Amino acid sequence: MAALEKKFDKLLIFAAISIRCDEATAERIQQGDPETIVQYYRACQGWIDFALGRVLTMCAGTLKPSEKWRELAKKPKDFDIDLDKLLRGARAAMKLLHRIPDHRPSANEQRDRTLFQLKSEHTEWSFGQLANHYNHLHPKDQISDKHAERCYKQHSKRLGLKVQRALKAGDVYLQAKSLSEEELRNELPSPEYILAILTDTD
Repeated sequence: MAALEKKFDKLLIFAAISIRCDEATAERIQQGDPETIVQYYRACQGWIDFALGRVLTMCAGTLKPSEKWRELAKKPKDFDIDLDKLLRGARAAMKLLHRIPDHRPSANEQRDRTLFQLKSEHTEWSFGQLANHYNHLHPKDQISDKHAERCYKQHSKRLGLKVQRALKAGDVYLQAKSLSEEELRNELPSPEYILAILTDTD
């Protein structure tokens, strides 16, 4: 798994903790219901995008001239360490925010993702309409309606597994912490904590 994808999956766990779903929704996700998975995944993406935006705002504010940087400038090595962390964090946040992978997806992965995004944006389309639209956009990569449906379901399954893992990890975290709802709100990651996730080299 690529480094950025690992960071996204960590953020997805915190999103799942924050966006608690009821038992019926969790059950539909476990059963692989595509519509429920899409709705929940979108909600998690919204949470992650908001968190990444806060990190970028923090990085931009920290990069302004200040007494801290003037003091650090007296220790060039420490200056470089702090500056590098901010720039690496901002870079990772921007790439995640704009869905830029840190690896080149295979042709099949790219096709599955494109078809899934199109169908998610146009839920009223049949798979025949989806295939026709895709074929119009990609004249050198023609597919049938059954192929479009299979690609959509494959990507839905991948997202479903991500969401299921995040929900399970979130449940383990909450059980270990034994937090009340109010404590949980205070426990959710700060921009500084998310910056640490984004700059972690593991």
